[in-house]
Amino acid sequence: MLHEIAAQCLEFGFEPEDYAGLTMSADGFDFEITGELVSCMYSGLDWLREQAGTHYVEKRVSLDKWMPGQFGTCDDGIWDPERKLVTIFDWKFGAGVPVQPFENEQACAYALGFAATYLEPENIRPERVRIIIEQPRCAGGGSFAEPWEIPYDRLLEFGGLMRWAFTQANDPAAPIIPGEKQCKFCPVLERDPAPGNVTGCGVYDRHMTQMFEQEFDDLDEEVNPPLDLTPRKRSIIVRNAKTIEKWLAKLHEDSIDAALNGSPDPGMKMVAGRKGHRKWGDEERAEVILKDCLHENAFTYKLKSPAQAEKDMRPRRAKPGQPEAWEALENLIVQDEGKPVLVFQDDERPAIPSLTDQFDDL
Repeated sequence: MLHEIAAQCLEFGFEPEDYAGLTMSADGFDFEITGELVSCMYSGLDWLREQAGTHYVEKRVSLDKWMPGQFGTCDDGIWDPERKLVTIFDWKFGAGVPVQPFENEQACAYALGFAATYLEPENIRPERVRIIIEQPRCAGGGSFAEPWEIPYDRLLEFGGLMRWAFTQANDPAAPIIPGEKQCKFCPVLERDPAPGNVTGCGVYDRHMTQMFEQEFDDLDEEVNPPLDLTPRKRSIIVRNAKTIEKWLAKLHEDSIDAALNGSPDPGMKMVAGRKGHRKWGDEERAEVILKDCLHENAFTYKLKSPAQAEKDMRPRRAKPGQPEAWEALENLIVQDEGKPVLVFQDDERPAIPSLTDQFDDL
């Protein structure tokens, strides 16, 4: 839905605010487009509109050379003949999982497909490829994560690996290797489980149940407090936390279903939960009474956020805005530093200096 809005803004000169208040459909659901929702698109659109070269917006790219029958849709592919540079700009509007451009396999595949579909037929060979992931709604991704560039020759080497991986994956005898990344969005997990299984994939269930047996076979029957775990064992738990939480959530869901069906698990029962927040059953009637008694105090007001103010006041191509006031407001904007997060060692972001290192510098 937001991809469609972004494409129309680029191709027809619309602004995101033009869509505020509309209702659009996506994947069988209707969504109301709010100003807050589309405000995240301005930085990306402004940047794209400034880029020289030929833009290919929402264009299908063929991956047949590496994965027969496969294709992708490139949000915006830019060919800059002056620099012999291909830019693959990928919108990510999800707010949950940060996506980084460094060695991003999907974006690399799109870059190869872009060159094969639109440049090679014209006997054009790029020298470099730039990958940009724009994920403004995700706290860990943010607007304009550091772009990543790669020589085109190295990208062709990745194409060879992609062809090999595709062949291996389509081998009927290929082994099933469960793990957090490959199982995260696998539809097999959502199938009805066989008797005795937790999910629709028995291999995944065995992987989860064996994880601790293999790694913690020397632990006592009662797990010691976390501070008593060795760093290696603690790392195993932390690195697999999301996978474990998701698996446990499925177990919890099954236990609830059993209780609702009159067969609670041993030692469990269903009770009424905490009541929700109070709200007006008839908001219009409540408004009449409150306005009659409290007048203007019947309503509360909230100062607009920087994102909302930017939409109204920042000058744009199709909107003069209020440049002096916006400049003054920009000087008042502050942003908290991101909270430290644990990531795998191969993450491209630099590690935060340890407390020991900081004391050594004193």
